[in-house]
Amino acid sequence: DFEITPESAPVIIGIGRSRWKIENEHFNIQKNQGYELEHNYGHGQRILSMVMCVLNLLAFTTHKVIELGDQLYQRCCLKLATYQVWDDLRCLFNRFAYESWSALLTTFLGEPLLDSS
Repeated sequence: DFEITPESAPVIIGIGRSRWKIENEHFNIQKNQGYELEHNYGHGQRILSMVMCVLNLLAFTTHKVIELGDQLYQRCCLKLATYQVWDDLRCLFNRFAYESWSALLTTFLGEPLLDSS
């Protein structure tokens, strides 16, 4: 509960707009960029729908952590749009066995694998 005064109004408005921007952008990503959050996974089954929604949100959170923290992945995203990177990674993963996430990303980048031994 904020007391609205002429001095506090711009701050409160800024906070509200920031929150709206964050929520709107994340929902837009989850709805329109491969997560298909609006899809009714449960088809009337409340619990299944909730489980699929939670799994979807976990995938989104995992992708954000990777996006912010993995420099090799960041280099991959400089080559293509994020959805194209994931499509290509999925194709590589389905066709070949990789010892690690780093090996998969290194192959995507077309760089020679470094011997870890």
